[in-house]
Parts: sequence; C-alpha cells; structure tokens
Amino acid sequence: MNSTNHSMQIDPFEYYPRLRRVKAYVEDHLHAPIRLGEVAEAVGLSRTYFSKYFSEKTGSNFSDWLIKTRVHKAKEMLEEQDFSIAHVASSSGYQDMRTFERNFKRVTGMTAMQYKKSCRGRLTGAHQALHQGLGYIRNPLTAV
Repeated sequence: MNSTNHSMQIDPFEYYPRLRRVKAYVEDHLHAPIRLGEVAEAVGLSRTYFSKYFSEKTGSNFSDWLIKTRVHKAKEMLEEQDFSIAHVASSSGYQDMRTFERNFKRVTGMTAMQYKKSCRGRLTGAHQALHQGLGYIRNPLTAV
C-alpha cells in the first residue's frame, strides 16, 4: 500500500499561543520601534531562547518577520487610502525613510511610490460602485 504524507501547513501564529501573543504585541506596537528583547520579555522568554523558539516555529528569524510585517502594514495603507509615503512609513514603525524604502523594496521588489501608483489603477468593487454612484456630481460646473 502506497502511503503519501499530505501534511497540512499550519500558521504558527494561530497554532502556538506564545506566537499569538507575539503577533498581538507587534500589531499593538507596530507604529513604534520594537526590539527582540522587549517582545521576548512580553511573552515570558529570555532573549536567546525567544530567538531560537521563533525561528524553529516559524522558519524565519524575528527581524525578517518584523520587516515583512511592517511592509505588509505599509502596503495595506497604500492600497486603502491616499496617505503620504512619510505617513505610511511612520505609521508602520519607521523613523527613517531610507530604511523604510530599502526594506519596502527588498520585500516587494518596488519602491513605495511605485507600489502606490500601481494601486491607483486598481479600485476595489466598493470604490468602483461609489464612483459610479456619484458620477453625476464629479464636476458640478459642467452640469446643466
């Protein structure tokens, strides 16, 4: 009998309670600087053990995961609203624009401005419906 292992991939941030707390802590503090040591302390682990635990359970180191999490937040903001790049950088925890731009490009393959421009052409269904429903008032000066 041929037995194939079809292991389902689990989200470690859903499966492990400690990682759920890590994710919640980071989400609550994403706008501010976050250090590995403070997250380790928040979940009751030493810095060294936390680093090992995090990489064993997620397959990534904490710093890389944090960068991806911050960039994901920045992408959401750029997709949803017409925020300035500086506001998005600050809101996703970057105090330095150069670091933000470098990390954003490393994760997405494009600059934040390029990403923002690429989102302008993609309105969601709700936005399209809104624009279609309000089309009659776009330019009141040309209305008869």
